Parts: sequence; C-alpha cells; structure tokens
Amino acid sequence: MAPNKLSGRNFEKMDITWSCFTSFLQDKGKTLDQMNLEELHTVYDNEFSVKLGDNGPSFIFEKLINDLKWARKIKINRKNNTVIEISPSEHVTIGQYRKERKKNARKASCDRNALCCEYCDVINCSQRSFDSHWRGRNHCGKMRLLFQNNWKTWHKDKYDIEVTSDHDVKTGILVEDANMNELVEINITISNKSENDVTLLLGWLLMNDSTFKVNEPTKHVKIPQGDDFTFPVFCKPESVSDYRNLLALAFAFPGKNFFQILRNIVVEVESELTRELKPKSPYVKSRRTRKPTRCRKFIDGVRLSYKSLDNLEMTELQQYEIPEELETMMDEGDTDDISKRLEEKLTSKNYAEKFSTLLHIEERQMALDILQYSMEDAIMTPDKNRRLLKLNVPGLAENRPSVLKGDHLFATLSVGERYKGYVHRVEMEDLVLGFNSSLVKVYIRNSKFKIDFTFNRRPLMLQHRAVMQAIPNGLKHVLFPKKITAAKATLLNNATITFFNRDIKNNAEQSEAVRHITKGSSRPAPYLVFGPPGTGKTVTIVEAIKQEELIQMRKSCSNSKPMRKSCLTEKALKSK
Repeated sequence: MAPNKLSGRNFEKMDITWSCFTSFLQDKGKTLDQMNLEELHTVYDNEFSVKLGDNGPSFIFEKLINDLKWARKIKINRKNNTVIEISPSEHVTIGQYRKERKKNARKASCDRNALCCEYCDVINCSQRSFDSHWRGRNHCGKMRLLFQNNWKTWHKDKYDIEVTSDHDVKTGILVEDANMNELVEINITISNKSENDVTLLLGWLLMNDSTFKVNEPTKHVKIPQGDDFTFPVFCKPESVSDYRNLLALAFAFPGKNFFQILRNIVVEVESELTRELKPKSPYVKSRRTRKPTRCRKFIDGVRLSYKSLDNLEMTELQQYEIPEELETMMDEGDTDDISKRLEEKLTSKNYAEKFSTLLHIEERQMALDILQYSMEDAIMTPDKNRRLLKLNVPGLAENRPSVLKGDHLFATLSVGERYKGYVHRVEMEDLVLGFNSSLVKVYIRNSKFKIDFTFNRRPLMLQHRAVMQAIPNGLKHVLFPKKITAAKATLLNNATITFFNRDIKNNAEQSEAVRHITKGSSRPAPYLVFGPPGTGKTVTIVEAIKQEELIQMRKSCSNSKPMRKSCLTEKALKSK
C-alpha cells in the first residue's frame, strides 16, 4: 500500500532524519551498501534512537523507508536487500507531457521571451500557450491553495503596483447587501507608481463560476509609469448566498519575469427576510455577572388587578428567603459544610432541610443567571395608556430573558432612585410596565435607566411550602415506604370506568394511567405521570381526579409543575 502524501513540514522532517541517520552511520565507519535492511533497522532502533533520547526521531524505521521510497530519495536492491540513495539527477518525472516539457525547456534556454511558471514548474515558449496554462485547472487550483495558506502575502501590493476597488476591505473586496438577479459591477483600478512601465499580462478568475465575469481587454495591457488602468468585474447572483471568487492579476516589467497579485471577492446577497434577521447591534461578549444583592429600598409600582372568576382566594405564602449564613458561604466559596450535609443519606428527619437547601442553591443560581440580561442606559417610552411606560427588550421574543405578565423588574435612574415596575403586558419585544405615579409624572423623554430583571419566586415558595409540610402532614409512609407498609396496602376498587373525556378513552397510554391511579397500583408510593410538553399530562390527572371524586375515594395527588394558578383545580371545578 502506498504511503499517504507528505506535507511540506513532514517531508522536511523526513529529509533531516535520514541525513542524521546516514551521518551517524559514517561516524560508526559504516556505509549503506555494507548493511541490509534488517541490520539498518537494528542500528536505527537500538543505537541511533537511544543516542538521541527524548529528542529522538519522530519516524519509525518502516515508515521512514516507505516515505523515502515514495519521495524517490532511495531505492531497494532486491538481490541483497540493501538501500541505494538516488541522486537528484536520477529523479524520474512522471506525466504525459514529460517530452513536451523537455522540448520546451530546450527552446526556453535559447528564447529570451520564454515565460516560466515557477509555481507549477511549467515552461512555455509561446505567450498563447502560457495564457492557456494560467487559465488551466492545475494552475488555478495551485494558486487557490497558496492563497488559502498565506493570503496576506498574495494580497499585498508588489513593486509599487497598487490594486484598489470601490468595495475594498482589509481582507479583499466585499460587496454587501446585493440583490438577487441584479448585476453587480466592481471596478478594479491598477495604479503604476513604479519607475518603469508595467504590462498587465492577464487578469482572470481562479474559480470556474458562471456568476462572475471579467470584461476584456484584461491581457497584454501596457500601463505607463504614473498611469492607472481600470476594468470592471461583474457578478449576477441568482439566489440568497455569499458568492466568492479569486481575481488573479499577472504583471511583468521589461526584461523581468512575471509576478502576481490576488484579490478575494465576496458578494453578499440578501433578501427582505435576511435583512430582518440581521443583528441590531454587534456581538459583545457577556460581562462577568456581579453577585446578586437584595433590593433594600425601592419605590413600589402599580400591581395588576386580579379578580378570580371561580371565587378562589390565594393564601399568603411565606417568603422562604435564603439564610444569611448559607448565602455568605456560597459567596465566599466555602461550600465544604454544604456538601457534607447534602451527601448525607436522605431520611425523614433531614428531608425538609436537605431539599430546602437545594432549593436555596437553585434560587441563588437563578439570581446570577438573570443578571446577564441587565440593561444599561435603557430608554422607556410612554404607552398608549399614559399611566404606563414601555420598554424595548431585545431577545424577549426568544425568552432571553423570560418575562411574563405579572412579573416585576427594577429601574434605576442616574440620580439613584430605584423603582419597582410590574409587567402589565408583553408585546413581542416590548414590556408595558406599571411604575409609581411619582416616576410617570416626572418622566422626561429619552431618560436613561439601568434595568435589573428578576424571576418569579412563587414556584420556589410553593416548593418550599410542600417540602416543609410533607412529613408533618402524614406523607412519611408515602415518601419513605417500608416493605411492611407495602404488604398491607390493598388495591382500590376499579370497576368499569366511564371516562368523562372521550379523547382519553381512545388513547391507550392515558387511559392506562387513569386506571392505575384509581386502582392504586403504586400504593403506598405516588403514581408518576411523565411525558414531554403537550402530551396530555394535565388532562390525564384531571380525569383521574374526577374518577376519584366519582367513586368517593380520597387520594393525595400532587402536581409538581409550577403554575401561577393551578390549572388542575380550575379544570376540575369547571367540569363538575
């Protein structure tokens, strides 16, 4: 199997390794023709590599020999299995144009006007055949690769010949905001600021793309000293995309060989949709969030008026603030004591403390995350309801940050006054806020505020409340069931069920879940209803509640999905 093609760096390493090895043999008084491959292999591994130590060769012997054979540096004498070095004059040229190249080389040695492409090792005696070579696939591919590896060198102006355009940028030529099926004209200007006349031998595109076209004449154009030459490059895009090409310009001074200057051309085609999706501001790396601080003093805003349609009254919840001791330990990074407490085995005695600590840690992280969306120098505008103010929040439509009706935020003026505003309405990327009348009355247009967002703590407060009341309310046997308790558990009566919701009756998974809940198959442990969003978890539990009410059985059913208002209770009461 032939070895992989070597890169330039690996080829150089291989050459150096082989030269060092042959020098090592000479120091030992040995030559290649005196030793076979096996003996060379032994010396290479046991003597040469050991002598170099940590700086030893990066090639194993077999790979070195194979690569040298592939590079035609050596050949193997099959009779005595020895290595023979090939001198540069013995290198074989392989290709269907070998004879033609030798013939052209002989002619070029006698012809002063012969042109040579040093990048492709091609010599031609006629200008016509050399022009064909420049436009050919081999030369264009070679130049694209050279430009990709070192674009700054090829992009640089040379010998006081300057190439400019009407769409220049640092990395080449960029045409922005082009339209589909509209012809784009790019004017290229060549300025000769040297002391001699220069000839533009050829100007052509390295990529075979029918979208681009270079107008003639762009070959054999003589540019006198101090003069300019301008020609257009056209591009007619057919779709929304980025069209790219490489413009190559070949020049020659009298009596000298040619040189090239390349220019990268990019045409960005956009539509109404892409223009709307463009970022409104340049990307800025998110700053390091500061530690959340408790809001001490603020002027409260206008809360939403809430009227319950089902005459339910919301019970005032305990705040369950993060303990100062726990907050201090998290701020200072002293979490060893917290980790030890959380690693303890979960029991009914430490159940409330452990889960409460986890909820406090989660709240702390949520407070840090929401600070990433703080806004500096934000401007609010009056709403159509003059008692409210409107704030534009980029990214709000993508829930960055997530703000819902009823949430609140803090707005701080430059003078230091801090106001609490409640969200009355959410409109795509705008928040309609209710602040204290003292701010609305003295509001000055284009006033700048510092905006700090907050998150809704009610779900956390409900979870704290559930954790604290679980054990005292007799759920110990449910949360920590024993084998004896499970053995005594009896299955509930599960007669033929008449479903309230016919859709559930026709769904095998949902109807099975309702039957298991009413049957009590998981007692004394709770029955978990799990599924992705929109799969019918809520309606399934509502159906189970109706069935339990119908058979007059009491069963504890908890919904862990945080909601501002329990949709379970609302649906159960409305459908009685």
